[in-house]
Amino acid sequence: IPLGGAVNYDGVSDTRLDRVGVDGELHFAVDTDTKLVLDTLLTGSNSVLTIGTDQNPVQRGVSAEIVIHRDNGAIDSSADPLQLTKGVVTHGTVRIAGQDKDDFLRADVDPQAGDTVLVFSERPTGWETGDKLVVAGTKLVGENMYQDEIVQVVAIQKLSDGRYGVSIDQPLRYDHTAPDDFAGVDFTVPVANYTRNIRIGTETETDAYMQDCKTVPIEERGHVMFMHNDDVSVQNAEFYELGRTDKSEIIDGETNVAGRYSLHFHRTGVEPNDEPALAKGNAIWGSPGWGIVHHDANLDVISNAVYGVNGGAIVAEAGNETGVWSNNITINTTGDLSRLNPVHQGSLDAPAGRQQLLNDSFSQGVGYGFKSRTLETSDNVAVSSNVANSFKHIGNDDDVTDIDPSSESYEALNGYDRTLGEYDMTLSKVPLRIFDDNEAIVAHVAFNTSANKRGTDDDVSSVVDGLVAWEVIVGVVGFYQNNYL
Repeated sequence: IPLGGAVNYDGVSDTRLDRVGVDGELHFAVDTDTKLVLDTLLTGSNSVLTIGTDQNPVQRGVSAEIVIHRDNGAIDSSADPLQLTKGVVTHGTVRIAGQDKDDFLRADVDPQAGDTVLVFSERPTGWETGDKLVVAGTKLVGENMYQDEIVQVVAIQKLSDGRYGVSIDQPLRYDHTAPDDFAGVDFTVPVANYTRNIRIGTETETDAYMQDCKTVPIEERGHVMFMHNDDVSVQNAEFYELGRTDKSEIIDGETNVAGRYSLHFHRTGVEPNDEPALAKGNAIWGSPGWGIVHHDANLDVISNAVYGVNGGAIVAEAGNETGVWSNNITINTTGDLSRLNPVHQGSLDAPAGRQQLLNDSFSQGVGYGFKSRTLETSDNVAVSSNVANSFKHIGNDDDVTDIDPSSESYEALNGYDRTLGEYDMTLSKVPLRIFDDNEAIVAHVAFNTSANKRGTDDDVSSVVDGLVAWEVIVGVVGFYQNNYL
């Protein structure tokens, strides 16, 4: 589609396209089903891509789908050494908006083995027959061993006592029991919804939809990347069986390339006084590396549900990221827990050497992985992870290892000069902006922080407020850090 040209796409086609290039505009219809099957969708810096907008989302009962086919098999690195193809890669304006729904709710009655109805105090907004749910496990069995259960909605009905019952397609296998109320905390079991009426994903068999999000070989999976433009809003969309970067292996830049994730905002700009990019209400189903990636960007990550990621579910990659993370839920995040300790002694064979020497971080099975300490983080839930929240300010990322403390925008954002007049400050010395009212359920570690140098002796503390953690082995652990409240 050339610059100046526009296509309004209203078809449902199984024609298997190879490359689709957009320098002009591509708009998906919102009032009729659409489907596009391709290897790569690439848009230019002046392009516009819409699949619904805030004011005119894809309508209820209508589906919009981009399917990344697997006809070409693994990428030929000689033809595409960056391995950027096989995915949706945009450089222009993007608007994606589907129908809003409750991303996760708290069960009003603890679900038990044998139950076929989940009980909620109110009717789940937007939930429909056929939706895919995950009932949070409440038992830590072992490393990468959890009891989260995938079920499907059969019916929703109002119960005689005024509550609502969601009938599911199979009896639960496990008891999902929360602790009794304690110290003013009401412990409840989350249930997350992973179905949206906009879907971008790798081609799979029909019966794979209710499976464990690992049905596609890693080398044949697609990826989604929004690049170098903050005029991006992605709301209420489903990202299915995506991501090629494999966090179980060292990233080598050849066979295992960094940056190919399920939902990746890549260097879209970090100035906090600009309008942030937006990822809101989305469902991410599986990735061998990371799920939602916030990289060198001012981005709001709000009310997303992430399931089945290896490495890190939601990650701030570089260290200079700004924006808000709130009301998200991550479930079943796996990885190599042995890499938690940061000591490397100069060797890639040591537990965290790859993180410090290769900038290859967050492979441990982390719900929320932070290099940046300038995010406003609140009301997030991490379920079934090796580490629920990990602040690791280790490894270099080009020119953003050190934050520029003289920027007036940072002082305006935080309300104080967080560097106390220093002109150069490593990431590990910057006080946390906000970390309030987050919850860890089923984890080896609820909160971990570590650094490449011991913390600074300044007067601005990092504050962790209202952290709730249950069914965990370690609540809070810090390596080479001080001045925390």
